[in-house]
Amino acid sequence: MSVSTPSGGNITIESGANPSPKELQSASYYTEQGLNVKFLNPDNTPNVRTPDILVDGIGNVDLYHPTNTTSVEAIIRAIKKKGSQTPTVHVELPADTAISDAEAQHIPARVFGGIGGSGIQRIIITKSCQLIVDRER
Repeated sequence: MSVSTPSGGNITIESGANPSPKELQSASYYTEQGLNVKFLNPDNTPNVRTPDILVDGIGNVDLYHPTNTTSVEAIIRAIKKKGSQTPTVHVELPADTAISDAEAQHIPARVFGGIGGSGIQRIIITKSCQLIVDRER
């Protein structure tokens, strides 16, 4: 299934993929820039984790919507765990998060400079689909 968006980017959903409303909202960050997004069918093989989306010009991206939005440490730990899944992690913070934009801007440096998460090459953090930080290793 393919859906055109007003800004020019398209969203394609592979057969078997079932994006949540939050994932569709995060995808709009890319389509608003005119980029195409494909939601990938998850691999159900045990111990095999697949990225959520493929974005033109970026590659495989895992979408992460933290439930604990008061702890920067919890977000950092969760990002590091995604290192074997995909090189790019997109963190979508809710509008009511207790984490300030300034705190969020330091998250990539803490992931890249710490132990673990070596597979993570890029971190994109948005709040209500507005960019806070986009950093590459």
